[in-house]
Amino acid sequence: MATFRVQLANGEKSLKTDLKAPNEDSARNTAERWFDGARWRIIEIRQLTD
Repeated sequence: MATFRVQLANGEKSLKTDLKAPNEDSARNTAERWFDGARWRIIEIRQLTD
């Protein structure tokens, strides 16, 4: 599992959260599920550790 930093924004605010996932696609899918229906969009996903 790797640690990824996900940065999101909604036009007014930005949010960064770290999560563990096996790969970047899984991290993106998890973040999309968490913020489903909200106006947040993913700005950047960056791998922090392996």
